[in-house]
Amino acid sequence: VDFNSIGWGQWIIHPKKFNARFCYGECASPIDVKYKPTNHAMLQTLMRSKRKNSAPPACCVPTKLNPLSMLYYEFDEIVVRHHEEMIASECGCR
Repeated sequence: VDFNSIGWGQWIIHPKKFNARFCYGECASPIDVKYKPTNHAMLQTLMRSKRKNSAPPACCVPTKLNPLSMLYYEFDEIVVRHHEEMIASECGCR
């Protein structure tokens, strides 16, 4: 994420950019337990295996997100804030 490119560069001091990482795509069937699927995703995949259009495919999404510390201007003061859930650190099927 480049804060300048999204119009936030004038008030964010540091970091100017960071790697938010991302998870994407459909989960293969059958879902391997290493992808930490929810019971809902398992049932959804089972339904699709019996009748393809009965449910949408389970998708790969963030299952764990890490924080990001940021230094920026807030009401003409410089502040440091710890923002939760900013960086995808693990992916799974949901």
